[in-house]
Amino acid sequence: MSWPGFWLKPNWRAQLLRPLAGLVAWVAKRRFKAFKQQATHDYDNKMPFVLVVGNLVVGGSGKTPLISWLIPLLQAQGWRVGVIARGYGGVAIQNPQQVTAVSDPAVVGDEPLMLAQAFDIPIVVCRDRAAALAGLLAIESVDIVISDDGLQHYGLARDMELVVFDASRPNDGIGNGYCLPAGPLREPLDRLQQVDFVLFNGAISPVSPTSFYNPPSWLAAVDNSPPSYGFALELQQAYRLDDASQQKPLADFQGQFIYAIAGIGHPQRFFSALKQQGLDVFEKPFADHYVFSEADFAELDPTKPLVMTAKDAVKCQKFVKGVFAKDRFANTNWWVCPVKVVMDAAFESALLTKLHQHPRLSRNTAT
Repeated sequence: MSWPGFWLKPNWRAQLLRPLAGLVAWVAKRRFKAFKQQATHDYDNKMPFVLVVGNLVVGGSGKTPLISWLIPLLQAQGWRVGVIARGYGGVAIQNPQQVTAVSDPAVVGDEPLMLAQAFDIPIVVCRDRAAALAGLLAIESVDIVISDDGLQHYGLARDMELVVFDASRPNDGIGNGYCLPAGPLREPLDRLQQVDFVLFNGAISPVSPTSFYNPPSWLAAVDNSPPSYGFALELQQAYRLDDASQQKPLADFQGQFIYAIAGIGHPQRFFSALKQQGLDVFEKPFADHYVFSEADFAELDPTKPLVMTAKDAVKCQKFVKGVFAKDRFANTNWWVCPVKVVMDAAFESALLTKLHQHPRLSRNTAT
């Protein structure tokens, strides 16, 4: 989502809302304190390790690409992996529902469907994350469950928390640093004292992942702040929406006028990445989890290339595979630009070391 201007830095509008922000912070701290006091976790072999990948701020930060990076990393250790999610962009699912490669994004959400099409693992969505976990375990036994978002969903017991910030947003992802509604924070920054790792999307160069990472000053000011690392999202070569076997490098689009659509948490991140590839882009931003219709493309020149994110592609597949001919209006000039996570190797080492030290995971490790 786009942040209102007064969230970007301290100003009089934010100051007017600070009493409400103080109330939000107080409630958040009370909820977390109650969670820590009441949380019980059965650490026997029947309970999987729960890894929450979440946000401290409103809006997208790159969690889903990070999860796409985590899944094969964890599988390579011999661990069976599953994913639970809220299913944002879908209907408000009251009961656990498994996501498959042919699920409807209008029901299960765009991000869970994108993961289901990329990985052959159990994925379950539900408004209640604890119910989603129970539903997943009823389907298949796993060693690690990744919760896509859910940092503030304290009905879900967890073993590890990763918090992701978008370093391309003002002040390295926290804007003015105030809680809602005065700023973008869902919880105050001292919540980070309790998490395991903090990651900053865009804090390193994708072409030089070993480049020096410098934590933001505001994180250093948090007492007992956790280890932090940077990663980057690198655009891969594009593939055609109607035929993924048809691929070409982004450099082939240079010198052309192209449309770019993005219904993600921070569309400008995608547009900027395209421009960095030397592309002449006409930007068409949409709200996160936006449901596209034919009207959104009616005024676009069909002879010009149109590029989109992989997250938006799962919602636009209906324009290729629609039941009715009138719904199949996508042409061969529609392209998908996936991203790959380029991670600081130091984080991979630190993460795996901590995971292997956990008693339940150390018994289920590839030799």
